[in-house]
Amino acid sequence: MKHSRVPSLATLTLTAVASVVAMNPASAQMPFAPFGARQVALGGASVGLGDDPAAFVDNPALLTPSGKGGAVAYGEFAVASGEFVPKLSGVTGYDPVALASPGSPDTDAVRASLFALSEPGTSVLGDGRSAIATAINGWGVFVGSTVWTAAVARPDLVHVATGTNPATSFAYNDSVVAFRALTLQEYSVSRAIPLVDGHLVIGVTGRYIRGTTGIKEEDAFTTDIGKLSTFVRRGASGIERTKARFSYDVGAVVNIGALRLGGVFKGVNRPQFPFNDDVAPTVDRGTSVVMGQQSRIGASFHIQSLRMRIAADYDLSKNETLAEGQLSRNAGGGLEFSFGAIDLRGGVTVNLEAPDKPYVYTFGIGLGNPKAKLDVAAVYRSNDGAYGGILTTRIGF
Repeated sequence: MKHSRVPSLATLTLTAVASVVAMNPASAQMPFAPFGARQVALGGASVGLGDDPAAFVDNPALLTPSGKGGAVAYGEFAVASGEFVPKLSGVTGYDPVALASPGSPDTDAVRASLFALSEPGTSVLGDGRSAIATAINGWGVFVGSTVWTAAVARPDLVHVATGTNPATSFAYNDSVVAFRALTLQEYSVSRAIPLVDGHLVIGVTGRYIRGTTGIKEEDAFTTDIGKLSTFVRRGASGIERTKARFSYDVGAVVNIGALRLGGVFKGVNRPQFPFNDDVAPTVDRGTSVVMGQQSRIGASFHIQSLRMRIAADYDLSKNETLAEGQLSRNAGGGLEFSFGAIDLRGGVTVNLEAPDKPYVYTFGIGLGNPKAKLDVAAVYRSNDGAYGGILTTRIGF
């Protein structure tokens, strides 16, 4: 009879998480960023995955009562939407004065690129992390740095004509690329409480955060794109402002045999981090970055006979991002195959709110045993779409 109660508790718990989310749509200011290389390699599937000493970073309910271990992670990613790079490449390197000259062969093409850059969702989003996580007997401790970044064009669509008229001439065009960043120095403690013989687990994380916002602008005609993940991080070296905040997350996990269901609600109290109004560009003055109310559900299923695990995650919330006009609602998943000391992983993730809905492919490998393992993951999309990787070392003791 005890086991017959599990599905109803699972339904109530996950419904509660979803109902809270439904009351707070489109509220997060950053996409959900899975912590470890294993999770990234599985298309970002994390909140129902577990079996990892650092899994509690993504969902505190994944802490196990007797588990002991730790992990160190470092990595960075960048994903472009709306063909941002080829459109910006059609502008950068050109001289506005030359474009204003009658008969210039490049004027029409550059003008078209500027208008294309103004389309909603044309942007680059990035994230990175360097952190350490430790789990001991149902408690988790996290110390580290996470950074979210974005780049978006702010094209001048008025000064796009030939001639010398100051009101319309290309020579006076002041199109820029705007970079934004939020860097979080975080110290957090997580606790999980198992119920119903471990079939249901509830988890909570309390976080102390020092958040630093950054803003920077560069001339669209002279900016250098270079490596995509480095390009999008330029806001982190711009005009800064730092504030300290407290935040908390809640999560739940339901274990039904080989099936694990998870849900998490991060940044419940929505801490805010303002930009520096004294020197920020006019469009950014009086604005803040809201960190929180990210919500996600996920599941994993272990097929022991095939040494295979299937995992998938889905964002319930439409999250705002640091790039104005670009929302994030990710869905992704992947497969993991274990061959003794080697784990092979692959997956795919897609931002359902991006104008071109880019499919980003993920892959990775794990080497070692349950006591010590090295995980590596990478993301890739052809052309300008995605670039990045992460390295995680995890130890059980």
